Amino acid sequence: MKGKYKIGQHIQKNERIKLAQKILEHNSKTAKETLKTMGFEVTDKGVRMTEDPSW
Repeated sequence: MKGKYKIGQHIQKNERIKLAQKILEHNSKTAKETLKTMGFEVTDKGVRMTEDPSW
């Protein structure tokens, strides 16, 4: 099995937001699904953290 399950789990909150923005800019097929897993949603203004999971 390959891939990341807890994306950004060891990154500070503000760095996770930057990472989420970069993922959205990359615009891959799975970008929105990845952001949802990270606890973000896509808005007109970019990404917004909807939950701050405690891993």
